[in-house]
Amino acid sequence: MVSDNKTVNGRRPRLSAPDPQFATILVGEGEAQQRFVVHEQPLIQHSRFFRAALTGDFKEAHDKIVELEEDDPQIFEFFVHWLYFQRFPDHGRAADEGLEKAWISEGEHGGLGKSGNLIHLYIFADKYHVKNLTTKVIDELFYHLEDPEITLPYDEDIAYAFDHLNKESPLCRLLIDAYSYGGGEDHWIEAEVAQWSNTFLAGILRRYARIARGDFSNSRDSGLNLCDYHKHESETERQACLTEQDERV
Repeated sequence: MVSDNKTVNGRRPRLSAPDPQFATILVGEGEAQQRFVVHEQPLIQHSRFFRAALTGDFKEAHDKIVELEEDDPQIFEFFVHWLYFQRFPDHGRAADEGLEKAWISEGEHGGLGKSGNLIHLYIFADKYHVKNLTTKVIDELFYHLEDPEITLPYDEDIAYAFDHLNKESPLCRLLIDAYSYGGGEDHWIEAEVAQWSNTFLAGILRRYARIARGDFSNSRDSGLNLCDYHKHESETERQACLTEQDERV
């Protein structure tokens, strides 16, 4: 059985092979629905959902058509870009200028558009069991929010995350910690707090209580530690990740 993240022997799919198999993915509903034609191999390599749908005993496996009526076509396009290039469409890294502008949500200040897209992309990846992408999104959002020029995410995006994920998920924990360490008094204006997710606010209060007791157990030098939002399978893997972070600084 192929793992969540790798094909047999850990090799990438051979997209240059003659006569490849494609799958049609219909995303959204009604007039907003968009049609994507994607190589089947990377879909089944990275996603347990697509592997089951396209290779199992389902109608989709025969027709090679999968419908995702509840999903956003733009988020799916970001997923497809990552699927082929293993990177996000940041400035200078997208083949299409329009996709690059959509990724940063041109016109949004403080990096809010990119933050929102990362949050929605994580939820998509979690929903469809794209484990490697959830980790890459966490890494990207972590370093994105470390930039002092970047504003903390919108309350709507945070509410969306807490509505669609377990509160103990890496993304929800990162959002709680980012606000606990980076949020100022202006984030807690009474009229605006009423719009926040109750689960998110409860998480903030618990985090503040631990900080007040001097508990920085999930931080280094009272800052956030990326490893706490990864699901390392061993201490050796965690230490290797910490070393990689130190080398990045």
